[in-house]
Order: sequence, then structure tokens, then C-alpha cells
Amino acid sequence: MEAERETIDRYVAAYLATKVGEIVPARITGVQPFGFFATVDGLGGDGLVPVSTLGSERFFYDEAARTLDSEHGRVSYSVGQRLELRLMDANPVSGALRFELPDAPEGGFRNRPPRRDGLKKAGKHMVGKRGRPGNIRHQGRKR
Repeated sequence: MEAERETIDRYVAAYLATKVGEIVPARITGVQPFGFFATVDGLGGDGLVPVSTLGSERFFYDEAARTLDSEHGRVSYSVGQRLELRLMDANPVSGALRFELPDAPEGGFRNRPPRRDGLKKAGKHMVGKRGRPGNIRHQGRKR
């Protein structure tokens, strides 16, 4: 059963690879803290809509309701919801699809509000409240 699904995903991704950039009707099939999964209506290919492409607002994951809710309650994404999505990437080898909202700016949303917890990002690591200060790096063992 799993091999059959993977094969179908690869065929759908190969078909949709020629349609990158087009808007397709979809239905949300799963919600996670990092985004939501959607299935293309009529074809059955599953793809991810990363939370980073949803807008400049913060989104919070409600596990009990299986929803992604915006910080100010303006937008909510839940399982079963139908919406239009823009196909951004289709990989026929892995069968992976990536979507974003049709009104998203080119390259996704970049201007996010500052973090509420007071932490700053320094390189790959969060710096501020705990741990090593941002200006000190681990030098390793000297011989």
C-alpha cells in the first residue's frame, strides 16, 4: 500500500513539474507546527505549505483542534479546508510537492515581527537569556 502511494506521488509530481507557478485547487489534509499538508483536488498529490510562506504574522499550532491560527486570530488553517495554492516546486524523483499561498510575494515573506521572548538570532543559534553569550564561540580543545 505504501509503495503504491509513493508511486502515485511520483507520477503526480512528474505531471505537475510542467505546471510550476500555476494555481491549483487543494484541500488541507494535515496540520503541523511547521506548516500544513495539502492534496491537489482531482490528482491526489500531497505537498507542503511551510509556515514561513503564510505571511508576516506568527502562527500557533493548536494540537487539539489540529489548526494553525494566526497571532491576532485573522487567519486559521484546518484539516478539510479547501483553498487555492500556487505550486512552487515538484520533484518527480522523490514525489515531493511544495506550495505557497497565491498572494505571497516572490521568495516568500521575509519581514517578520521581532520575537516576543526577547531572544535574538546570532548565526544559527538563539542568543540572549541562557547559555553562552553570542560573542563567545567554542574554540575546541587546544593542544
